[in-house]
Amino acid sequence: MEKLTPEQIGFVVKQVGEWLDIRNEKNLHTGFADACHSALLNRLLNGDKPLPKPPPKQFSYPSYALGEGQFVTITEIWEHPDGGPVVIDQSPAWRWLDKDNGLLLHDNGDKFKYDPASKQLIKVPDA
Repeated sequence: MEKLTPEQIGFVVKQVGEWLDIRNEKNLHTGFADACHSALLNRLLNGDKPLPKPPPKQFSYPSYALGEGQFVTITEIWEHPDGGPVVIDQSPAWRWLDKDNGLLLHDNGDKFKYDPASKQLIKVPDA
């Protein structure tokens, strides 16, 4: 591996600092394993900005595509029989706002539209 240039080092330091600031704001302990598995850190090192809110998760991993308003195909969706949360791709962070029209609310406050025919979910733009 080649050595990083001073510009690359500056970029990495800035992005890691931003990642640490975000984690500190949420009072999250940060260690080596966190850095190795962080979707947010990878996003920052790719030059992408953090989203204003954490994106929904699919199978325990942040779905930046959903958070950015892209169509995402859902593998599984089910709801608790007692009227509890809606579980989408193993994430119980959802509630129906209007089931007949496929409108869901995520725990981060964002609204999404689900199309059962295509099994696609997309973020509803803020009004």
